[in-house]
Amino acid sequence: VSAPADLPAGLSHPALLRGEAETAMRRLVGLSMRAAPGDELAVEQASLTLADAAVPSFEASRHAPGWLIRAAEMVGDLACASGLEIRTIADEAGVHPVYLARGWRRHLGRSPTSAIRHRRADHATQSLIRNMDLAEAAAGAGYADQSHMTREYARIFGITPGAFRAVISGQV
Repeated sequence: VSAPADLPAGLSHPALLRGEAETAMRRLVGLSMRAAPGDELAVEQASLTLADAAVPSFEASRHAPGWLIRAAEMVGDLACASGLEIRTIADEAGVHPVYLARGWRRHLGRSPTSAIRHRRADHATQSLIRNMDLAEAAAGAGYADQSHMTREYARIFGITPGAFRAVISGQV
């Protein structure tokens, strides 16, 4: 799967994958890298989830409130910080944590916690591409330890960080 290099970024662009669609796409990427026998049902499920996202059930809005944009930028900047809490983001955005979570889900189709998890997994992926040690990648991405990273990474991508690194280094 590829995307044009000039794909616009930002919260308001309707072409960007959000919520379950983003998770399904990540899972498809992980499954395609692993390509193990018996993955057919997992690929089908992720594909159907992605197809279902063509008609989203949440109220995606082109006009996200300013506080939500600030909160999303904070998640992008601070997701890898140890101990990041939704309460901290909500305080900085000037809203109640429950209001933040509801607005996030309505406009972005997933929870802020899910956004933090995905951002950390993306950061870990970049570290693995640079051939960083698994424990160092976990610490740099804000995970408590390497096993925490492995669980989250496998849940998001459907492949462990070690298996991912083996594929990109050509050892598989």
